[in-house]
Amino acid sequence: MVRTRFLAFTLAGLLLGAPNRAGADTNLYDVKLETAIGAAMARQVSNQSTVLDDLFVRDYVRELGHQLAKRLPGEKYSWEIEVIRENQGGSTHEAVAIPGGHIFVPAPLILAVENEAELAGMLAHSMAHVAARDSMRIAARADGAPGCFAYGARAGFAAPSECLDTLRSYEMDADRTAVKTASAAGYDPIGLLEYVRRTQSPATARSSLYSTLPPRAERIAALEEELVDLPKGGRWSSSEFAAVQEKVRQLTAAPGVGPKNPPTLFREDEP
Repeated sequence: MVRTRFLAFTLAGLLLGAPNRAGADTNLYDVKLETAIGAAMARQVSNQSTVLDDLFVRDYVRELGHQLAKRLPGEKYSWEIEVIRENQGGSTHEAVAIPGGHIFVPAPLILAVENEAELAGMLAHSMAHVAARDSMRIAARADGAPGCFAYGARAGFAAPSECLDTLRSYEMDADRTAVKTASAAGYDPIGLLEYVRRTQSPATARSSLYSTLPPRAERIAALEEELVDLPKGGRWSSSEFAAVQEKVRQLTAAPGVGPKNPPTLFREDEP
């Protein structure tokens, strides 16, 4: 399933009438407002999702996130990371990245990765969106794409090409930041490339109208180019990762506790 990754009705409502205090040059809302918006959005996701209430899993994912955060460029946040049963990330199971430093990691992502390097790459990718304040840039109608905010709030409509160009460029930027961050944290940066190569669906006529993901071939080529100058041979996995993955498998297979339907912060476009 292909999905777009940017803002829909929730953020539109929160921003209604809010002043852009950062000025026209940056088109960004100030960090204080962003933090408040993010906290409200995170509460809504948490309330309408099924958090995996397991100390071992939670501590592992949070520690991985905090190790990545130390190497992550951009705005600094007090990161809050949770693992949820629900998947809103399409075929790649990308985590829900909320302004202000909130990340909701879907259990299907932990089960889909083959090693810790792949998980680190995908988590770094989502965190890179937050650190670069991509959602706020879209909400502020930044980067010459004023139609993007309206597109995000009108589920079921194809995006204007200039909007998709902007959103896909953010995805490429997040990939570049992610492999550098994962490498700096001691992981083999090839992990993200291998995961994308294995899980992202090939481009279709429909996805070219709706998906904010760059076409698979273009994304892979850009990642390969970025990886040329990065050191190889970093950490791939650990016994702790294997134990966490098995624990998540057990928790999600438990009877009687199914995933909920979280709020539509992002739109799923293609089955």
